[in-house]
Amino acid sequence: MILGLGVEIGWKGFLQKNIKANFFKKNILIGSIWGIWHIPIILNGHNYHSHAVLGIGVQILLCIVLIFYLSIALKKQTVSLLSEHFIEVSTQ
Repeated sequence: MILGLGVEIGWKGFLQKNIKANFFKKNILIGSIWGIWHIPIILNGHNYHSHAVLGIGVQILLCIVLIFYLSIALKKQTVSLLSEHFIEVSTQ
């Protein structure tokens, strides 16, 4: 689980600070990247094993929704990096 913190520290934290777009576009982009990142796992049958194609769409949508929540919570500092990681792990 500790190794997975690289996702939050690295690409989500890095992208949140460095993408020069408005809040809405930035979170759609980051959520989409986050969802697409899970495609190989889904296609290997680890998530949504009976409905891989539908699962890809659901995972991308879920990641977009969650990134909006997480970015708002992090902006208000109501969630820690570790709790964000637990949220991310719970979606897999």
